[in-house]
Amino acid sequence: SSSTQVITVLSGPDALAGEDAMVCGNTHQLGASPVQAIGNWSGPNGVHFIPGAADPSALVVVPGPGNYVFLWTVGDGQCWNTDTVQVTFLSDDISDLSVDAGPDQVLDIQSTTQLEGSSSGSSSLWTVIQGSAVFADATDPLTQVTGLGTGTNILVLTGSNGPCAERHDTLRVIVRDLFIPEGFSPNGDGVNDLFEITGISIYPDNTFQVFDRWGRPVFEEQGYANGWDGRGRSGGDLPDDTYFYVLNLEGDRTYNGYLVLKR
Repeated sequence: SSSTQVITVLSGPDALAGEDAMVCGNTHQLGASPVQAIGNWSGPNGVHFIPGAADPSALVVVPGPGNYVFLWTVGDGQCWNTDTVQVTFLSDDISDLSVDAGPDQVLDIQSTTQLEGSSSGSSSLWTVIQGSAVFADATDPLTQVTGLGTGTNILVLTGSNGPCAERHDTLRVIVRDLFIPEGFSPNGDGVNDLFEITGISIYPDNTFQVFDRWGRPVFEEQGYANGWDGRGRSGGDLPDDTYFYVLNLEGDRTYNGYLVLKR
């Protein structure tokens, strides 16, 4: 005689632990698919699940950077299935990271300068957030930069010890479209006989005034075009001395300072 026995194989609920991830810091929100079953997270020693290991979306806290594999186990009382998810935790500690973009710079009619940055990070990178600049080596804090635009150029130096540990510092490089000399020597030798302001031709409607040490005007010209040869308003040679000037550029900007006249 023979008999028939029916065996039912139960598959149990699916275990879906979620997608692998790479995160900054030491916490991560897990994302197992909720099921109508009993579930539980487990992992290496030292990890904590908040509010608890039975929560599919528990916040896991790890003791330090590294690769961690977490096991999600689900069951219905009879059958159990598991799935794993790997999470890479990257350090975001910047306590020992220092970055200095260097002192701000003011340039007169030049678009090239040497930067003076520093970084203790394992890597560095210069970027531009305002204006223009071309770096000889954007990864060198001490690189040379060219192509600076007239006006204010804002550069950023980023130092990092990995994708999660970064510090930033900004640098302003102001490029002026004028160069006003500190003095001249109108002695007729053909060298430096005129007070020449480089770039003044850009502003033909300027006003240039010169005053002596007592505040008396000794020279003034509307539309100054680099023709002052050290003579005063009466036409005579002014004495060697330090004078004060005011240069107004079409009502847009005003420069003032001191110049030395020495024959």
